[in-house]
Amino acid sequence: MDSNKHIIVLMGKSGSGKTTIEKMLLKKKNFRTLLIYTTREKRPGEVNGVDYNFVSNEAFKKIKFDSKFIVNENWKYGVDLEYLKNIENNIFVFSPISEQYSLDTITSALNNGFTVDMFILTVDKETRIERLLSRGESQESINKRFEIEEEEGEYSSRFDFLNPTIIDTGTISLEDSLQKILKELPFWLFLTKQKTGI
Repeated sequence: MDSNKHIIVLMGKSGSGKTTIEKMLLKKKNFRTLLIYTTREKRPGEVNGVDYNFVSNEAFKKIKFDSKFIVNENWKYGVDLEYLKNIENNIFVFSPISEQYSLDTITSALNNGFTVDMFILTVDKETRIERLLSRGESQESINKRFEIEEEEGEYSSRFDFLNPTIIDTGTISLEDSLQKILKELPFWLFLTKQKTGI
């Protein structure tokens, strides 16, 4: 294996369990989060520099992004171009906010020597609403999320080249979903020595 640069992509709509599974992956296997800049407010329990790099709209405009996604004037996300270029021998977990943002970041990662495994997490709408309410989101915020998702539609065939694994997190527990992901990952990921200080 010439490259030990790998990204595990967890694609799913809000409430699909991707953030919870991401944290479970990081805890069990000591993978790292692909740090993303965002202008949205921190949720309870989130830590700046660990979950995201939280910045102001003014600071966001000054960063040279490789890929970015703008939801509205207060919700912006982006991956720093130099950050991707300078990474060596690390395995990252990435849970993108949208399909287009995911595609842009994956394309850039592949161009910068990464290999990619993708998992699409699906779940019924009722379970999603229950999960979002339980984490403290308002009904208004949930409605806004669903409106944005309806405009984007379902995941397209543009990801077929990655041969993604589809997991229904509404029919099995998140722990079982995690185990399915771990079984699908290539064995060499668990042998790679991580570098720090990126």
